[in-house]
Amino acid sequence: MGILYKHIGVGFALLVQLYRAMREPQDVGRATGSDLHAFFVYSYLDNLLNADTGGSISKVAKNMKKTPFLITFLVITFLLSTACTKATTNQSQHSKKIDFTAIQPDKKVKEILGDTITNIIFSPRTVTVYELDAMSTPSDNDRTIGGVKVSKEIGKLDKSYYSIMQFLLADSCTYAGERIVPAVPNKPVMALEFAQKKEIVGVIFSFLSREITFVYNGKEIMRKQISNNRNMLLFFNNITENKDIQFYLQK
Repeated sequence: MGILYKHIGVGFALLVQLYRAMREPQDVGRATGSDLHAFFVYSYLDNLLNADTGGSISKVAKNMKKTPFLITFLVITFLLSTACTKATTNQSQHSKKIDFTAIQPDKKVKEILGDTITNIIFSPRTVTVYELDAMSTPSDNDRTIGGVKVSKEIGKLDKSYYSIMQFLLADSCTYAGERIVPAVPNKPVMALEFAQKKEIVGVIFSFLSREITFVYNGKEIMRKQISNNRNMLLFFNNITENKDIQFYLQK
């Protein structure tokens, strides 16, 4: 019976080590997968059989004549298989899909922008980008955003791209406190329209005065000075060859 206790003890020790290994985070370089589990169990049992019977797994039926050895073999096999299955199940339950919907504003941003504007900006159906011409007086036939003439519609942005702007707007540190009347004029260059059903929020960017203006259904709601002017310039520079943006990036 001594060998029975020996194998059960070794089996439990191996079980603990295997369970811990399966719970290690993936960033420590641990390989995972059912092939590794199978190899681990196979190797141990094969060594066990070689040590006690002089054979291999393929000769189990011929060599398992002693009851203690048979009990040991079945107990360890059952325990190791259970540990592998449980660890793999736990890993799959804890993993989750993370995408752009994880970008949400903090409480301060909701206080600054209000619930309606915040909801539309962070849950839009479409986002369209425009170039603006602040130096021209719009005619009756011209499209405007916040009273500024639209010179060009660049197109609709994909979720994977406009989520970058959502990330910038979600940080309360973007908004540099109370608005101070800038020493330079407000000269809008670009605009984004966040549309949700029939409601539209326009966000107008003036990089000269470092301001963004929020327009709700055609009416200007507020202006805010921004602290991360350059990040927003880079955002638009990747989708348009606007000369004003390139000029401000060089300053």
